[in-house]
Amino acid sequence: MESSLPPSRFALGFCAILIIPALFVLDGVTALVLGWVPQSRLDLAILCAASLVLLLFCVGLLIRKVRAWVGAKASKLMLCTCTLVMAWLVAELVVGAFFEDAIDFHTRGQNLQVIVRPDPALMPGLRREVRYTTNSRGVRGPEFPPRADAYRILCVGGSTTECNYMDDEDTWFRLIMNRLNAEEGMQPVWVGGVGYAGYTTREHIHFIRESSLAKEVDCIVSLIGVNDFQSFLAPLRREWDDVAQPIWRRSRVIDGMRVVARKLAPWPNLAINDVTGDVYTLRRQRRRSMELVDTLPDLTEALRDYKQRIRAMAELADKLSVRLVFATQPYVWRDDLPPEVKSRLWFGWMKGEKSLSINKLRIGMELFNQALVSVCNEIGVPCIDLSHLNGNESLYIDDCHFTIAGTRTVADALATWFLDHRNGERWAE
Repeated sequence: MESSLPPSRFALGFCAILIIPALFVLDGVTALVLGWVPQSRLDLAILCAASLVLLLFCVGLLIRKVRAWVGAKASKLMLCTCTLVMAWLVAELVVGAFFEDAIDFHTRGQNLQVIVRPDPALMPGLRREVRYTTNSRGVRGPEFPPRADAYRILCVGGSTTECNYMDDEDTWFRLIMNRLNAEEGMQPVWVGGVGYAGYTTREHIHFIRESSLAKEVDCIVSLIGVNDFQSFLAPLRREWDDVAQPIWRRSRVIDGMRVVARKLAPWPNLAINDVTGDVYTLRRQRRRSMELVDTLPDLTEALRDYKQRIRAMAELADKLSVRLVFATQPYVWRDDLPPEVKSRLWFGWMKGEKSLSINKLRIGMELFNQALVSVCNEIGVPCIDLSHLNGNESLYIDDCHFTIAGTRTVADALATWFLDHRNGERWAE
């Protein structure tokens, strides 16, 4: 049967079977060669699955009966392939047009409900049992009120904004909302948070530029700095730095698969957090095992890039007609910290299993804070100085993450700023 079919039939059948997995593999391998680093298990699963399917097909085509069947079914196989491609394109258009909110970058997912039980021995100053919930938009906070009914403030940042092990009611953004809404005769306020552990101004820029959430609020408050500093000390290639990403990595359908995978996980992104905080033990042990470095690296280029990203955030917010307010990053670092406080620190990782000393961490973080203040003064964007929190160990569970006393102090400073900058009976200028 195989010999009775023209070569063109075999070519058509082979192409129909191999084209999809081959393109996925070629796209992924090309990106890897150009420097792309897979960002999740799903990335690896897609690349491995495509490679395995391609390998199985190639092995199968070595069998005479398989080749004969492929040649005989060539037209149907090509029709099936074309149908799959068209269905995928339609799915991309549908997800992009009607389900944009399913692609919840910078959030842990919609309608999340997690009970977290932080170990007080690892993280003092927190509740024994806390609720971590998100609304239907993936924001940690109440549902969005109608636009005309409240002034909407969205807090964007890393883990010091996310308040991973803090109860919903104890987060500093919830406390700001409570404080401002307690003011009689003032416009009601809604405040929510989309902090995400480990995220830097690179991710914040992408969020403001791409997310529908950023377009639906009146004000964005961004407490930033420490992740940009840490990512300079120990560079980590991030999704939005990967200009060589595979084409399929930009798929909205695959983004939807990521959302589903996150929802099925017992706790989102276990690589960053766990429900008890045991990961903190590993982080602290790692720091203690590292060589201590007391020389601050040259931050000239890092600070220059940081300033550029701050300007980019401001420009994007201005285009959306959204007010942007920055806050400096407070920290516990000081030279005379008690031993029990020093034992809770874990920041400062560097290349080569080294870690920066407490004194140099303090100096470096202060340079980043000064860069933020200088740019804000230059472009006329508000910046709330939280330096009065620095060095007060009662406000931190580690280097910079807050205790309940810490979130209350942050909320008091930020709410006071809003109270001082209200416009009559409204919060907007």
